[in-house]
Amino acid sequence: MRQELKNLKLTVDQEKGKKKKGKKGGKKKKKKKGKKGGKKKQKKEKDLTADRTIESLYEELVQEGLLIRHVQHKADGFHWRVQLPGH
Repeated sequence: MRQELKNLKLTVDQEKGKKKKGKKGGKKKKKKKGKKGGKKKQKKEKDLTADRTIESLYEELVQEGLLIRHVQHKADGFHWRVQLPGH
């Protein structure tokens, strides 16, 4: 097994060393140099509600219908009935 692996590596190395046949002449293309990757500066998001209070923001959400004030109910109006299985 190890001997086969060595043989395969040798054949791959030999094939890499040989030049490809077939193309004669021709112009070689120059490789374009890429831009070096640097850290991109991210823009900080501006706080659109910096000058407003929590209460004013809450009231605006209520007016838009996104928040609904809940009504408190007492549990005294409900009649509870316990049913046990088999009875």
